[in-house]
This record gives sequence, C-alpha cells and structure tokens, in this order.
Amino acid sequence: TAFHAPFSGCLFVSEIIIGTVSMDILAPLLIASCTGFVMLHLLGDPSPLYSSPFESFTVFSQSLWCIALGAVAARGWVSLLDAAARYLNGRQSLLPLRLAAAGLVVGILAVFYPEVVGNGQALITGLVHEDYGTREALVLLLVKVSAVAVVFGCGTVGGAMTPTLYVGSMVGFIFSTVLTSLGMEGNHTVAYAMVGMASFFAVAAQAPLTALVMVVEFSMSGQMIYPLLIGVVSAYGTGKLIRARSMYAASLAGSPAS
Repeated sequence: TAFHAPFSGCLFVSEIIIGTVSMDILAPLLIASCTGFVMLHLLGDPSPLYSSPFESFTVFSQSLWCIALGAVAARGWVSLLDAAARYLNGRQSLLPLRLAAAGLVVGILAVFYPEVVGNGQALITGLVHEDYGTREALVLLLVKVSAVAVVFGCGTVGGAMTPTLYVGSMVGFIFSTVLTSLGMEGNHTVAYAMVGMASFFAVAAQAPLTALVMVVEFSMSGQMIYPLLIGVVSAYGTGKLIRARSMYAASLAGSPAS
C-alpha cells in the first residue's frame, strides 16, 4: 500500500523476509497485499508513485468485475476439459482412431473458420484492434472451444497452452462488450481480454505466477498488474475450491487422462 505496488510487496516478503517462494506462502500474501491496495483505492490516492503516460485500469469497481471474470474462467474451462477427457479418452488400443477422428473434426471446422487454427495470435490482435463484433467473437469462441475439447479429450499431448490463452482472451472480450451494453463507460476491451487470458491459464495450468508474468511480458503493460492479480488470484482460488485439476496433470504423471 505504501508504494502502490501489491505484487512487488508480496514478492518482497516471500523472497526476502521468508526466504522461499511457494503457493502456500504466496496465496495469503497476495490476498493481504491486494486487500491493502483496495483500501488505498477506497481511502487514498491510488495513482502510481512514478507516473507513466498510460491510462490506468486500476479502478476499484472494475477490479470487482475482474474477480467475476476469474470465477467464470475457473468453473467453465477446466470442467469442460475434464469432461472431454472423461468421455472421449477411452481404451488405449483405440488411440490412433481417436486421434484421426479429432484431426478430421478440426479439419472440417478449419474449412469454415480458418481463424481458429494456429496459435491464435492473429485473432487476438484482431480483438485488440476491434476487427470483430460480439457475434463474430462468440461464434469463433464456440468453434475454438469445441475443437480444443475434442482434440484434448481424445488424448493428445501438448498444444493446450495457446488455445487456453486464445479462449481466455475471447471470453474477456465478450465479457467487456456485455459490460458496455449494461452501461459501463470507457474502452476496457483490451484490458478484459488480458485478464481473461491470464485467468484461464492460471486455472487450466494451476500456475498463477506464470500466467501473470506471461501476460504482462506478452503485452509489456505494467499498468495491468493489479487487475491481472485480481483475476489470477480469484480464478486460482476458485479452482482450488472446486478441486480443479491442471490440464497438464496426466501428462506430467505419464498416464492417460481419466
């Protein structure tokens, strides 16, 4: 709160005072530092100590919406991947047939919606420049989610990171347009796309710090630290409450998903 830097304060206590970094330590520290920063918004001046030319997104009311976005990420995405693995990943002897069928499904979808293949960079850039409307984004989101669920559920290894970032950014974009239709002022499309991206990956990979740093480094948007923290911590916490499992758990354990 004193330095207007919630993440740095958390890491300072963890790395310097306590001398170790683990989620058991970082989670309560993040809650404490973010709580202090929220109080700063309510009772003091939240502007950065060293001002920058960027417009800040660290508005208290918008931070609350970041919590809602994180919760949506936790419940929806991981549950879908788990369900796909449970129903589509059957006997090991049928793995070649399942993979062939998954490839066929993705190929058919790509014929009609070529934007959903690849790492999603072009589509995310299109969202940033507002090249897509809400209806187009919703259709592309449903197609991408369907393709990833089929491929992931059939037992493929890898290739889940960029789709998770892609889907998270799409949900954030749609979330922003809904808020705009409800009367929220300001241009917050890019900000919520980034929060959605980080929140989805934090839950799907069970790696909140990686999600946070990765999205900040992708965008070089230091002013987004606080809303990203809110989204990532709320999504990760909700994932723990519903006992969400990492999408990499089965691969790291060397066993098929179940």
